[in-house]
Amino acid sequence: MSVRCFQNPYNDVTDPRQPLVISPEFSMQQALECIQNCFKNCPPSPRTFDGCLYTGYIGIAWAALDITRHANVPSTVRSVLLGNAKHLVEAALRSVQEQSNARRMNKEDCLSILLGQPGIWITAVMLYQQLNDMEQRNRFLEAYVNLAPHFQPEVIFQQGSDEYFIGRAGYLAGVAVLRSYTGEQFIADSTIHSICDAILQSGVNYARAHRSPCPLMYAYYGTEYLGSGHGLIGILFALMLFPSYLRSNPAADQAVQQTLLYLISITSPQTGNLPCAMDEVGPQRQRPDSDILVHWCHGATGAIMAYARAYLLWKDERYLAECRRCAETVWQRGLLKKGPVIATGSVSAYLLTTFSVC
Repeated sequence: MSVRCFQNPYNDVTDPRQPLVISPEFSMQQALECIQNCFKNCPPSPRTFDGCLYTGYIGIAWAALDITRHANVPSTVRSVLLGNAKHLVEAALRSVQEQSNARRMNKEDCLSILLGQPGIWITAVMLYQQLNDMEQRNRFLEAYVNLAPHFQPEVIFQQGSDEYFIGRAGYLAGVAVLRSYTGEQFIADSTIHSICDAILQSGVNYARAHRSPCPLMYAYYGTEYLGSGHGLIGILFALMLFPSYLRSNPAADQAVQQTLLYLISITSPQTGNLPCAMDEVGPQRQRPDSDILVHWCHGATGAIMAYARAYLLWKDERYLAECRRCAETVWQRGLLKKGPVIATGSVSAYLLTTFSVC
């Protein structure tokens, strides 16, 4: 068993048709207790701002706003959550403005959904939409839309332009979130498709230049990552968020599906875990069993999101089978000692829930 995770002491479900025994009310109560604990222990400060959505306090605001959308949240609790979220969002916006005024923002700060100001803008849109302050909502929505031209050139960052943290995949994911949240298109499909084209061409060009066995391949800081955070499967997931693009481009549709099947083929039957990067592919190059990475950033925890999305799009049973294999890996190895955060913790429970509804 990996030294990175706690051993799972619970029995497997013997009947796959058995319903979940945890009630929505219990789950909501746990979520509320967790978010209140976050509010209490992570007040706005320069230290807790660092990392923005990924590791900063603005991610707590996002979580709170997501909770408030559920119908079974009492109105009084919803008001408290919105007030706390507003406090965090406005603190983050002030910090961004101070950095901008002092010219301390680099290109990554300006374009990264997880590590920079775009993630704060998305959270601000979510907040002001709920507060019915449409002037403020539209201000930050427009700011996010205006970033689109920056993601259309072939090269944005020398270290890699397509992954989730700072690249095109992250920007597209932000568009999908905002479309879902606002119920509005707000950005033309033609613009989205041009960014998807850039992702596809980048992957084709890299794969050809480096003689990759995979139809699409990308590198980040010289490493051909395969996971959701910096790698291939996160990029595929972003493309699959826009089915209209795949329907309008049969070559893209084929490339995405062939790439998914390639990733399934190189996943170890012993661990059921997607390798972290191409330099770990093959029996002689695998990580030792005690050190495999079952995170959102790397491995099965993030991969199941892409396979679930693929199954919903194409109804190919191979993707559903891979969801099962990933879910089993996460069930056995997904409770990590590193903590209950998106990359290494609570996301594992979310992904098991994702599989249960496929």
